[in-house]
Amino acid sequence: MAMIKFLYRREYFPTKDALDSPLEFLASVYEVADKYLVHQLKKDSLEHFRSILKENWDADEFLRVIPFVYQSSPQTDRGLRDLMVHAACARTEELTKSEGYQKLDTVEFTRDVISRIGGYHHAKVCLSCGLFFEKDAQADTCHQCSIELYFIDVHKA
Repeated sequence: MAMIKFLYRREYFPTKDALDSPLEFLASVYEVADKYLVHQLKKDSLEHFRSILKENWDADEFLRVIPFVYQSSPQTDRGLRDLMVHAACARTEELTKSEGYQKLDTVEFTRDVISRIGGYHHAKVCLSCGLFFEKDAQADTCHQCSIELYFIDVHKA
């Protein structure tokens, strides 16, 4: 239904009250847009997804949608997967305190997160574009997108 609305009206997003999980809805739209090669809809759903991660963060919803994103997107399509990994890297402490964290069982996601942060012991990361900065960097905002940087601590085994 979202794709049909988009094709006719260039809009597809229902009211927030109508959704239990905006992230899952957007991941579904992304999946359908990819399947039917509706590139603009895929791009728009990715941007809406990014916006929700930045502006309406909900750790429990984020953790619930990880398996869906990884089951519905091929490994070669890094769009939603990279957003999920960047958000997880930026909010590691908050996520590990969430109830849903103990139930998380997504090996590919864990592998992606470890790969992303593997080269850093202490760093700042931009939640928007995923750029890493050394923890001692003078910048408090990303030079690429002007978003506030978040601290992450990574301890290698």
